[in-house]
This record gives sequence, structure tokens and C-alpha cells, in this order.
Amino acid sequence: MVAEIFDKSLLKHPSIKEDMVKMFQIGLKCVSKSKKKRPKMSEVVKMLDDIGKVNPVIHSPFERKLVIVGDAIPTFELTDLLFVELEVLGAGYCGTYYRAKLENGNTIVVMRLRDVPISFKEFQQHLEVIRGIRHENIVELRAYYFSRHKRFLVYDYYNQGSIFAALHGTVELILLYLYILSIYQLFIIIEWVLSNFDGETTTGKKPLDWETRLKIAVSAARGIAHIHRQDGGKLMHGDIKSSTIFINQEKYGAVIYSGLDKFMTKLPVMPAPGYCAPEVMDTQKMSQASDIYSFGIVLLELLTGKPSQDKTDDGLVISLVDWIKSVLLDELTVEVFDVELLRYLHDKEAMVQVLQIALDCVAIIHEHRPAMPEIVKKLEEISGFNPSNESSLEDLLEDLLPTLTP
Repeated sequence: MVAEIFDKSLLKHPSIKEDMVKMFQIGLKCVSKSKKKRPKMSEVVKMLDDIGKVNPVIHSPFERKLVIVGDAIPTFELTDLLFVELEVLGAGYCGTYYRAKLENGNTIVVMRLRDVPISFKEFQQHLEVIRGIRHENIVELRAYYFSRHKRFLVYDYYNQGSIFAALHGTVELILLYLYILSIYQLFIIIEWVLSNFDGETTTGKKPLDWETRLKIAVSAARGIAHIHRQDGGKLMHGDIKSSTIFINQEKYGAVIYSGLDKFMTKLPVMPAPGYCAPEVMDTQKMSQASDIYSFGIVLLELLTGKPSQDKTDDGLVISLVDWIKSVLLDELTVEVFDVELLRYLHDKEAMVQVLQIALDCVAIIHEHRPAMPEIVKKLEEISGFNPSNESSLEDLLEDLLPTLTP
């Protein structure tokens, strides 16, 4: 029975059976329900050292060095990332996001990638393209690591956390490590927890006033619109959720982006509940239109303070879209909004306008959804924020187009 736990390829080497069991025992200690019973990271490293399983850079010919992107100043090394406690931020189609606090005090975001079918050369070339997609509302890529068994990206961490954490709190998940569970197992566990938590297992919710929520919405929309403009207007994000949009010190939103979805021939697992456009469930193919649907769900979260899926009083799971539609059927518009926003009823008209944009984004027929530049423009008009340079350029081109075409 124990043999069923281990990777079949490992069972071909009976000489390492004892070491496998020892590593399994270490893993069980790390995921103990009692925090007091979990070993310190230094103890884990020592235990792994004792069974001769650590030092991947030396022992495996497939391991490569941590690559620092561009002119970023390295403040960490590979070993800092392999042996650091990681707090789960969220899971996406291409991998799982973690918050990592390093021994030097710095905090970063580590995205551990799924088994994306891509060669090292393709990976390197792709990240050069991603590095060129710079925008104040897109989280900066700082480093990456590629080997046969481990692939991850390193991003800046925004100290206000994600939209998900601010609205719903931080889920009290067990701290996980880069080398313990498989990425598939992590995805299933994390998605289940994030989709089914009841609010009682969360901490750290941050009250967000209406102006802040509007600012986050506008800035995140600008970041997504910038991605959609790249590669001749063909790029998509592919994984927009409240857990992949971060908030900086100035309360602006920034989208974390890897772009690796383009290498996925099909989605490796079922899409994230609540954020997935209807056509993606049917075709398993994502697009800019499905990005817009997902962003509409994020707007609804900002307006309602509710997660993308929730439980009714009788324990049934209901999507945020279905809940809102049921409330609006009774014409109880105010009931839709987060109780935290009820003190800003003088902004009710603006809230209703944003609600309409969100509902347009989650239209069942994808051709009926607005494009991101249109969404940005409407949100800028509602908020009164100055249009971004790109928004102004879009307007200029729109005005000039009739005079430039025969």
C-alpha cells in the first residue's frame, strides 16, 4: 500500500527505497496539523542532508543556475528559494503562487510552474519577451529557474498583498515547500480551499474604501489592457483572478503575468471555479474574451466583498454571478454591494455604473463583452482619474483612423 504513494519511476530503484521512506516521513512532519510539531526549516534541511538528497545543483546535469532578469540587483540565491517557507497565495493554470520571506528580510513572489511543455531555449526566449512587457500595473519579473524537475519564476512582492487577501483574508493553509508535493496535487488542494473556505479560516482582511477599490480596478484594467495590446493585439493573460492581482503601497493594482498559457495545448486541470468563462468550460481554450470575463468577476468581488464562489445558507455552492443575478431580479441593487461600501452611498451612482461594466464583462456570449481599452476608458471616466498615456493614444488613433483610411 505504501508503494502506491511514491512515483512509479522511483520504484524502479529499490536501492533508494529506505531514503524514499525517510523523505516521506519528513514530508508528513512538515504538514502536521499542529504548528508546534512542524520542524524548523533548518531542521528539514539537516534531515534531508542526512539522507543525501539535497544539493541539486551539483548532482543533476539538468539543473541550471538561477537567472537574474535584466538589470535587477540579485538579493537572493537559488538555495534561498529552495529552502524557505512559502505561504500559498493562489494557484493558476500554469503554476502556484507563493509569498516567500527570505532570511535577509526581503519578500518575493515565487511562481512554481506546472509541467509546461517547453524547452529551455523556448522558455528563455519567451521570458525575454515577457520582460519587455513593462508597465506600472504589471508585476516585475526578477528571476527564473529552469531544470527538468523544477521551474519557477520570481517576481516583486507588493506589500499590501492581493485583492483576494484584502477582501477575503489570508487562508490559513499549511506552509508548503518547493520539493514536497507534486504541482498537480498542490493545484487541486489550493483551488479546493480557495473555492470552499467559509471565512472563518481566514485572517488579515483589510477594509477598502470605495476610492481605493476604484483605483485598484482602473489600474488593474490598465495592466491587462497593456498585455492585450502586445504581439499585434493577440496576447492574453489566461489567469486573471483576485489572487493574481496585487496591491502596492499607493493602493494601485498590478497584475502578475507569465504568458506561459500559450504553450498549453489544453488546460491541464479544470479551470478555476467562478472565474472561468462558459466557452472555456466547453472548448478548453482561453482568449482575450475569457480574460475579460475573469476581470468582470474581479470587479464583482470588489463591489460585493464576496468570493467568486460562496455557500448559501443551506450549504449549496453558488457562483458570484448567479447570486448577483438573483438579487437584481428583486431589484435590490443596494443589497449587492459590500456592507463596507454602504457608508459611501453618495457614490452609489458610480458603484452602479461599475456594476454594469462588470455585468457586461460576464456576458454569456463572448462577442457581447467589451474590449479592455473600452473598459479602461469607462472606468477612468467614472473614477475621474486622468487617462493613462496608452488610453489617450487609443483615443487619438480612433479619431485619426477615419482620416487615414481611404
